[in-house]
Amino acid sequence: MSQLVNVVLVAAGGAVGAACRYGLTVRFSQSGSLLLTGTLITNALGCLIAGMTLQYVLSAPHDHPWLQGPGQLLFITGFCGAFTTMSAFVIEANGLQAAGGAATSAGYVILTAALAFGGFYAGMLTVRGVLRLVG
Repeated sequence: MSQLVNVVLVAAGGAVGAACRYGLTVRFSQSGSLLLTGTLITNALGCLIAGMTLQYVLSAPHDHPWLQGPGQLLFITGFCGAFTTMSAFVIEANGLQAAGGAATSAGYVILTAALAFGGFYAGMLTVRGVLRLVG
């Protein structure tokens, strides 16, 4: 597969991921929630999706080469890369720290990391369970 096709797959997944991220941010900022809530939910959900996708790719039969290359580029690198908002997370945690909220900043960092890792492993376990049921 050509590098151009790879770039197009990452860009297409990234466009959808970025649009979904934006939608969650708008949704939570309009509902009166803290701006940080949208980032927290997006990171946890993005890591859940990445875990599920990676586990499916690792569990897929080898006769599905699309999943091993293009699928990973589209879903993990593109969609999850644009959807998860780790850059926004770091900027917001730094802003909380700069505003004198070291404890709030540390709590936000710890909670985000716990939900991200938890979501990733929950996604992997979910797909393992589903594959056992259908396989």
